[in-house]
Amino acid sequence: MPFLKIFSISLAIIVLFFIAFHIIVVERFFKVTIVRKKKEKKFNIDPEKKIKWAMYEEYRHKTLPYYKFVTITNRNGVKLSARYVKQSDSKVWVIDSHGFLSNSYFESFLSGKTFFDFGYNILGFDHVAHGDSEGDLRGFAVLDQYNVLEWIDYLKKTYGDDIKIILFGVSMGTSTNLYCANKVPSNVKAIIADCGFTSPYDQFKYTLKHDYHLPSFIILPLLRRKIMRKAHFDIKESTIDSVKNARCPILYISGDNDTFVPMEFSFKNYENTSSEKELVIFEGAIHAQSYQSNPERYLKVVHSFLKKYIK
Repeated sequence: MPFLKIFSISLAIIVLFFIAFHIIVVERFFKVTIVRKKKEKKFNIDPEKKIKWAMYEEYRHKTLPYYKFVTITNRNGVKLSARYVKQSDSKVWVIDSHGFLSNSYFESFLSGKTFFDFGYNILGFDHVAHGDSEGDLRGFAVLDQYNVLEWIDYLKKTYGDDIKIILFGVSMGTSTNLYCANKVPSNVKAIIADCGFTSPYDQFKYTLKHDYHLPSFIILPLLRRKIMRKAHFDIKESTIDSVKNARCPILYISGDNDTFVPMEFSFKNYENTSSEKELVIFEGAIHAQSYQSNPERYLKVVHSFLKKYIK
């Protein structure tokens, strides 16, 4: 067999293997990030497995027996679930957006202790395809922003136009809130943005390089097209475009040891924010652990920021 023919066949095999490898990676990444697993369809709370911090167990016994459920149907006909705690004399509401693969029971009511102790009401909702909310495909913050706006409308209609709202989130929950920073009504007085990313594209690019050591220049274009076709959103949509026209003050929080959503994303969002803003870095804190790294400082930072805008 001539050398050229052997070379051509070998090259073809290499190319086919290369293409097949990337298709497999894209399919896997799509399923992990966007598709809800069947076992997640029914959310069963198992506190013994989910509780990680002793303070959460203490707070759960103190507060959670009094929370109530509420559901709404979003613009796409998907039922969304939330848990809330209402304090009788408060007109201030915190809408708490949890992170990727988490839920309002576990995450929102952990962080909610901070705001409950401030005297605020708390509404923690489950994102589409998370927790008790319906849905098969996740919106990875890009689509979830519209659900935040629907919960804002629900609170206004239920408790009056004079309520004041704070948007709080961690990780994907933060990015969700930042996406709607240029769309929120005047009721929204502040956003607390703890360790969010700038776009799914930027986050996926970082994850592929940092965690899997894979090239993103081929994988991400294929993944982007697949998500646009199947889940109907663009992973390149950036929070930067929203915060450039932000309608309320934003407090950015990040840990300098965050290797999952690096603090450079918080820097980029901060630098492009047009409204009043602050950026606070917690030394040594890993992803979504700024509070745990220094609770006293975290509470002081958040309270000092909010008291300027919540009268």
